[in-house]
Amino acid sequence: MPVRGPPTFNSTRAGVVSASGGGTTNFLRADGSWAAAGGGAGGDAPTVTYARQSASFSTTSTTPSDVSGMSASLTSGHLYHFRFRFAAKGEVSSVALQWTLTHPTVSDGLIAYNGRSPTSAANGASSEFQVHNGSGTTSPTSTTDQPSMGGSDDRWYYYEIDGVILPSANGTLQLQGSIETVTGGRTVYINYGFLELFDFGT
Repeated sequence: MPVRGPPTFNSTRAGVVSASGGGTTNFLRADGSWAAAGGGAGGDAPTVTYARQSASFSTTSTTPSDVSGMSASLTSGHLYHFRFRFAAKGEVSSVALQWTLTHPTVSDGLIAYNGRSPTSAANGASSEFQVHNGSGTTSPTSTTDQPSMGGSDDRWYYYEIDGVILPSANGTLQLQGSIETVTGGRTVYINYGFLELFDFGT
């Protein structure tokens, strides 16, 4: 009577696994065959960089100046998604924060972002806005796009900027701050800021 060996493993039966053939690229499939691993959907994961505001920012000037630590280096031809988040306040309600983004020259006019900023001293009052800018190096600075900070009680308000950029030259993405109009030497402040930058490569 012939002696039979154990059955071979497959999709419906437990058993012995067939020889792999060696190497390091093939994996055992559920149907019992050996094959290279399939590629995942969605492409490579982005490289993520985090930055935190390194010093408190204050100004009484209408000329924009850099907020320390709120910047990141960009590489030409790479697609980036960025998120700035920070708190800001003014001494009186008539003092408005004016924020600006500086960035390298962009490809095909691709610099676009959404943002949220406060519009009054009322709890939760905020303004949503969109900016599309492909010709200059700074974002628009009109009060339509960047509303005044409300309140005379020295409270902090939340700001958020979320966008994409495709630079055509190496350079730096930088958050700057200033006041909208000079009001008796009054000061605006930016603090508690951080930046997330997602680099999706070329």
